[in-house]
Amino acid sequence: MNNLRAHLMRNYPSNLYVHRRLGNPYYDVLRRSQFRFRSSPAASIAQNNEEENEERIQSLEADVERLTSDRDKLRVQVDSLKEKYQKMCQQEREMEEEANMSKNEIVQCKKQIEILTIRNERYQKKDNEMKATKNENKSLTIQLDGKIKELARMRQTLTKLTAHEEMVVKLSKEKKKLEEKMSSVDKKLKHMTTRVQNSSKLIDENENLNNSIESLKGRIKNKDEEIQKCNEEYQSIVGELAAHQFHNSKILKMAKRSDEAFKRKRTNKDREIFSEKLFRAENNQKQHMSEANVWGKCAKRMRNIVKRNSTENDEDISDESCSESSDDCSVNSGKSELSETSEKRMSMSNRDKLRKTPRLRKESTKEM
Repeated sequence: MNNLRAHLMRNYPSNLYVHRRLGNPYYDVLRRSQFRFRSSPAASIAQNNEEENEERIQSLEADVERLTSDRDKLRVQVDSLKEKYQKMCQQEREMEEEANMSKNEIVQCKKQIEILTIRNERYQKKDNEMKATKNENKSLTIQLDGKIKELARMRQTLTKLTAHEEMVVKLSKEKKKLEEKMSSVDKKLKHMTTRVQNSSKLIDENENLNNSIESLKGRIKNKDEEIQKCNEEYQSIVGELAAHQFHNSKILKMAKRSDEAFKRKRTNKDREIFSEKLFRAENNQKQHMSEANVWGKCAKRMRNIVKRNSTENDEDISDESCSESSDDCSVNSGKSELSETSEKRMSMSNRDKLRKTPRLRKESTKEM
């Protein structure tokens, strides 16, 4: 109804009948305004339009009443359909309950069928076993008859075998005597073969030991050469550092002399140049000191590597010296000489380093 009211107000704004039926509060104002223009032809046209609009409104009201009656009928039909639907739902529930009952009965029947099938299989197995036992009994009776005949034959052969057994006993005694003789001969042969094998093993072991001794000597020589190279590199680096520090000391002496000369002259430019030279000399000295620290760390690492190599050589030689008998003395003596020489070289190089480094430090401190 609200939609119909809005439609009429929108499409027929000048119809007084519509405004009166819809309850417009401005109905009186509209009626007075239209009475003013009734004498004009536009007013007559408006009246005709109002009559047409009234007819249309009456037809629309009839349609509304008809639609309301149809709606009531449809509601009655919907209610009846809902009742039918509820009845159908109840019937479906009952059918589902009956179906569940039938399913349970079917499951029980299946279980009974399975039990009966298992029993039938057992009975069939027992029948088959009985048939098999009967057939076995028949075959056993036939076999017994054959064995009885064989026993009769065996009795005849036993008499022959007794004579043969007596001969076999005699031959076995002779055989034992011959086996004893053969065993003594075999023992002698085994003793001789063991001696030959032991001698060959000793020869092979001696050859292997000699080869291992030569390889160890080669390793020791290579490691001594590496140690010498490292020491030579370290000494060359220390010499270069000493030369750089000596050069820096000369620069500092020159700077002191120039400082004394500049103090006499007392010029600003000379002082700036002198300060720049001093700053450069100090930076160079710091760089050389940092390089010396780096090379000192490298030298420590090389010493640790040399110590590890020496310990590994000692372990290898000690492991192999346990298996030697006659060549141990020569190998140990060679090893001790090589280790003594390497230790002497390391001690000499360390002494030289200790002598050089504090001197350089003392000289640099004095010059500063």
